[in-house]
Amino acid sequence: DLNVDTNDMYFNNNQFFIANSHENINSFEIYEKTGELVDSYEVDSEVKSIYSINNYVLAGTENGCYITLLEGDGISDNEDSKLLIAEGHTVYDIHFNDNKLILSTGIGGIIVYDWDGNSMDINEDMRIHSSYAFTARFINNMYFIATKNGLEIYNIEE
Repeated sequence: DLNVDTNDMYFNNNQFFIANSHENINSFEIYEKTGELVDSYEVDSEVKSIYSINNYVLAGTENGCYITLLEGDGISDNEDSKLLIAEGHTVYDIHFNDNKLILSTGIGGIIVYDWDGNSMDINEDMRIHSSYAFTARFINNMYFIATKNGLEIYNIEE
């Protein structure tokens, strides 16, 4: 039952991950490739972006990013398998590569975390205060950030 208010989707491991708020319920959902609902999870604010890697689903909301463990056929019920990062920021886009989790937060620029993609061990690495950040990618020690003012490139030497 997808709604016209679907904000984002991501396909991974033969499943669709959908940011699908409806009827004043803020949630994200997981669907099989066949269209069958696997599971859904309600959060406190509107889901703007969705991403999945390994056994985790990441939901960017108007109040941070939820990292949730997937167990068996759905979302873990264990509260220790859920984490909220970037609290207070609206997360418009989520991207992961080279052990860097990049959250694009609009007026907050981007927030970069060191993360292995396989655990709840995550540490904030840096913030880049760009113009209004819609999305970002990390390539060859450079951050490419799509902003309201165009493409901004930040060269980060390690």
